[in-house]
Amino acid sequence: MSNREAVYRARKPYFFQGPPPNSSGQEGDFAISKDIKGLSLYVKYLKKWQRVSGLESQTQKGQGKYIGAEKKTFKSLETDEVVSKKNIKARNIVSSYNHRETKNSTTRGVDVDVTQLNATASGQEVNSIGIDVDVDTSTPTNIGMTTTTGLDVYAKGSAAGGSNAYGMTVKVDGADTNTGIYMNIDDGGRDIRMVSSADTGDYCTIATGANGATTIATIDDDAAAANFTLDIDGDIILDSDNGSVDIKDGGSTRYSFDTDRFRMLNSTLFGNYIEITSQGPGKTIATNDVAAAAAHLTIDTDGDITLDAATGNIICLSDGSTYTPTASNHVADKGYVDGTRKWHFNTGSRWYTRYDNWYFPSVAYGINSVNWNSSLSSAILPIAWNDAYNPCIVVPEDCKINSYHFYGNFTSSQTYQVALMKGSPSYGSAGNTTLSQIGATQELAATASIYNKLEQTGLSVSLSAGDIIIPCLRRTTTDTSTYYYFEFAMNIVGTLSP
Repeated sequence: MSNREAVYRARKPYFFQGPPPNSSGQEGDFAISKDIKGLSLYVKYLKKWQRVSGLESQTQKGQGKYIGAEKKTFKSLETDEVVSKKNIKARNIVSSYNHRETKNSTTRGVDVDVTQLNATASGQEVNSIGIDVDVDTSTPTNIGMTTTTGLDVYAKGSAAGGSNAYGMTVKVDGADTNTGIYMNIDDGGRDIRMVSSADTGDYCTIATGANGATTIATIDDDAAAANFTLDIDGDIILDSDNGSVDIKDGGSTRYSFDTDRFRMLNSTLFGNYIEITSQGPGKTIATNDVAAAAAHLTIDTDGDITLDAATGNIICLSDGSTYTPTASNHVADKGYVDGTRKWHFNTGSRWYTRYDNWYFPSVAYGINSVNWNSSLSSAILPIAWNDAYNPCIVVPEDCKINSYHFYGNFTSSQTYQVALMKGSPSYGSAGNTTLSQIGATQELAATASIYNKLEQTGLSVSLSAGDIIIPCLRRTTTDTSTYYYFEFAMNIVGTLSP
């Protein structure tokens, strides 16, 4: 190989402390060695390192590189790569590299390759660091503004053709635990700050503090448009160990989730809210008004509302108790529909009175007789009704009697009494029916030939289907054989049972 060929092949200068060993390098390689004599240049020729010459110091000329405590320059030495076999400490290293590659290639301005060759001894720890940057501006008492930057990276790509530009790429593998980037920032600082290229006053920060509490914040220095968007090609999973997730507006909680509850709070009065709870097998939708009881719930759908209960039971309550609709547009549940079915019994006739005896509808023709003229010739209400008599009024369904009313005119001004008696016949069996009174006897000192009213309201007397009701009338004054009449209409009001 000619000297010219060796120079041509010099592509990878090596750095050594002392003479380079012959076992390293290739034919034509260059090496720079530092020893007590200073710096020397070697070339690998005939499988050995040949010392070429010492390197001249250019300390006063203001050019070159700092090597150790001195400033040195490499005269007429152009290389593509600098490979360091030992640690080289420098005050200032400037690398300027222009390449002319036009085909498939990878070029590097600085290539750091650290390889551990020996196994770490038991109980020991070996830390291998490719580039260790330590910038400290804390020693002097600074007066002006000081900005300290550990690493400043600027990667500018080409706009022509297809191109990519990366400020930094990181690949970490092979360890039990692999961490791409490890940062230890004083609590209260911003671990990561990403700024807008259009306005550096618009940015997003990520900060981690005590207990691992982490905050992602966005800032728009001109308005409030620093929106935060999660556009995920998959699921979004929020996994909170304590079971709580809050969504806030301006620092105030608007939506709150925990293991068994979702709460949506009012935007101005945070004590007012609607919540959905899931405790045990049941689910509850509840509202709360901190100041009153106006936390109404409106379901306004652009379509049908379907309530589908697997058990078939849809229950309406009023503050935990029985619900009763009070307006025409209120929901009517089964209890209300069935419980408010009314029974109205109406009839009218001419009712006899004579002496002070009780008179009843015709025992032969019943309430349809135009004259209620049957009497047991007694001033005492009957306690039994002969099963040979007309049953008079028969209750159609189980119900409760709520009131009864008699309206009409008397042919004589007397004091009159009315009463209703009830009984439960034994249909299909012989025997008179035992009677008891519904409510109490009503009395009126009536004026003749005007409309009068005798009634009792507020009753809740239970009757069964098939029970009989016997209306009773008498006068308590003028105990003579003269007939006085009550020309009337009557009304019995009852609530049919569910």
